[in-house]
Amino acid sequence: PHGIDPEVFKYKERTKTDVFKFLYVGECSDRKGIFQLLDAFISEFKGNSNVELHIKSNSDMVFYNGKDIIKIKEENPNIFWHTGNEGHEYVLGLYRQSHAYVYPSRADTFGMTLLEAMACGVKTVGTTNWGGPKYKVSGFKNVYLFDYEMASSTFHNNKLEKYYANDETPMWAEPEEKDIKKYLLEV
Repeated sequence: PHGIDPEVFKYKERTKTDVFKFLYVGECSDRKGIFQLLDAFISEFKGNSNVELHIKSNSDMVFYNGKDIIKIKEENPNIFWHTGNEGHEYVLGLYRQSHAYVYPSRADTFGMTLLEAMACGVKTVGTTNWGGPKYKVSGFKNVYLFDYEMASSTFHNNKLEKYYANDETPMWAEPEEKDIKKYLLEV
């Protein structure tokens, strides 16, 4: 059941535009590395109207630290947070308008949106070199894998998130912010 429909997620050639668009699609949770992505993006592109970060979450996936993301978005006019349940056509439009897909997940077993982005022709994909997503993108051209360190899993606001319940000290892969910055700049 995990996979994509190639009749829906189709390749589309990118056209050059004055604005370069990064995209992340998925839940806005600490587990998915959203704050590492936001920190790296702001560090490199704050106030740069020629570079945008688009974040897409279904309204059901806006559950961890949503107020923090709203505040960050309001302070950075080149960050856009698309929330709602518009369906595939809306998400497909975002994939087709984007130049690079970023997925700095700290703990993931699959990463469906990586497949969607690649099928739509988002040529450069970045993800943490750990867990399920790395196996989907390893060996592809123009794919960047962020180095990581295993770290205790905590929320952005320092509350414990037990992603791996069978471990006394829950751990996840902390993507190296320097790698995310390097990838964003290189692309």
